Amino acid sequence: FLRSLCTILMLQDTGSGKTASFLVPIIAHCSRRELQQSESKRGPLAIVLAPTRELCLQVEDQAKVLGKGLPFKTALVVGGDPLAQQIYRIENGVELIVGTPGRLIDLLMKHNVDLTDVSVFVLDEVDCLLERGFRDQAMQIFRALSCPQVMMFSATIHPEIEKLSNSLLNNMIHISCGNPGKPNKSVRQVVIWVESKQKKQKIFEIIKRVLGRGMDLVKVHQVILFDMPNSIDEYIHQVGRASRMGKEGVAIVFVNEEDRKLFGELAQVLKTAGAPIPRELSNSKFTSSVSLGTDRKRKLSSRAHS
Repeated sequence: FLRSLCTILMLQDTGSGKTASFLVPIIAHCSRRELQQSESKRGPLAIVLAPTRELCLQVEDQAKVLGKGLPFKTALVVGGDPLAQQIYRIENGVELIVGTPGRLIDLLMKHNVDLTDVSVFVLDEVDCLLERGFRDQAMQIFRALSCPQVMMFSATIHPEIEKLSNSLLNNMIHISCGNPGKPNKSVRQVVIWVESKQKKQKIFEIIKRVLGRGMDLVKVHQVILFDMPNSIDEYIHQVGRASRMGKEGVAIVFVNEEDRKLFGELAQVLKTAGAPIPRELSNSKFTSSVSLGTDRKRKLSSRAHS
């Protein structure tokens, strides 16, 4: 970590190893501190905030793998699990807390947790945190800390990120890796036009097809978006999760007329990636601003239905 306090903003593709890029230095930092301190002093040394429970679970699982065999323990603070168990875990000594903003604030207000030693504060998928309205909660947690190293990670460029960084600390180091704002190249996007009432049936067909090929579902890097997200940035994040550490994956996306507000941006993303575009999407009046070309539309349409 840097000796002079500043905000680090890392723009990096989802699924390209972003999580490991902040977990590895956190684990090294925490392990070194724990070896130098007495066993009785076990307050958390780092906090990672993420916008969803599922992402927090993923981050904590990765932290456990990377920190195996080291003096490094974690606590998961998310909804859906008993708060008492999460408090008990922290009381027994952890180095890293991974949680959603709302649940962590709920825990801090109901229980006295010593955050004096927290020296690293990470906002993962900060663009999604902002879109979901967690800015004030993130700031509330930041103000409870004693000048930590702040690290923000995002797969898309969001205009509110720089405003947030200026609220946290004056200096910001901006690092860009890969192609922020675009889906990870390791992910193959498969967009399927499916009416809402037929989505469940389509999922069963996909699972049967995978099993019919003799593939182990646990080992298949595949994400199915049953419903389109509310923004194209959220879409990029979600399809990116089909790839971990640069490994190839497949993102299957269901769309229909209900998602028309994103048609233009979605078509542009698919065009840039060279992914097939369903005929219904390419012919929609909501994608008229996206120049695909007549021949290209016909080619992509036939591929999508082959």
